[in-house]
Amino acid sequence: YMTISTYGDRCEEALEAAVSEIERLDALLSVGNADSEISRINAGGSGTLSADTQIMVEQALEIWRTTGGAFDITVYPIMQAWGFTTGDYKVPSKSELQALLEMAGSEKLTLDGFELTLGAGQRIDLGGIAKGYTSDRAEAIFRAVGVESGSISLGGNVYVQGSKPDGSPWRVAV
Repeated sequence: YMTISTYGDRCEEALEAAVSEIERLDALLSVGNADSEISRINAGGSGTLSADTQIMVEQALEIWRTTGGAFDITVYPIMQAWGFTTGDYKVPSKSELQALLEMAGSEKLTLDGFELTLGAGQRIDLGGIAKGYTSDRAEAIFRAVGVESGSISLGGNVYVQGSKPDGSPWRVAV
């Protein structure tokens, strides 16, 4: 779910460009789209990354290192076991979770330039970093086009620029 508002000169141009960029990145990254770059890599165990995906994987691996493994893009099979990706929620057995946890771990990934190889049984999900990256890309479009005022909300990631058209500050609920 996304909400984008733009105000000022060329606001429609900015809005169209931002939506186009968001849709482009979603098509690359969505684990729910069998044709996405991430789904193809998950299915094949390896693949060549686009520039955007390579940047996000590098950033995700850096966050994984700096958090001592608390942020890990290899937990996708665990999220599936709980039903978070399908909405078919369930509590997996301890043995199922243990087996999935043994396969997880970004230390088992190999990133060599634009080539990514997953460890045995691994699948990745960039959802924990993709919305922020996508919001940053849309914000860059706002700035490049010269949007005076606007907001971007991508499922909980919120960016605001300038003030509301009436001059009042934006309010963001947390």
